[in-house]
Amino acid sequence: MFRKYGEAQGEAVHVESSAVILEWDQVKGAASYLVKWNDQEVKTSDTRIRIEGLESGVTYDFNILR
Repeated sequence: MFRKYGEAQGEAVHVESSAVILEWDQVKGAASYLVKWNDQEVKTSDTRIRIEGLESGVTYDFNILR
């Protein structure tokens, strides 16, 4: 369900029917990360993010880029 990561290595640490918490290792030199999925993206300086508004039964591929 949540497998694809860009430059950062991580995993889905908590999955609900309409939300997921992603957590990844800090990338040396990265001040922020761009988390992309489907046609959406969000920028964060944390190495953990909760993404809400997901649809149950849909596969999401997340990319985490610095």
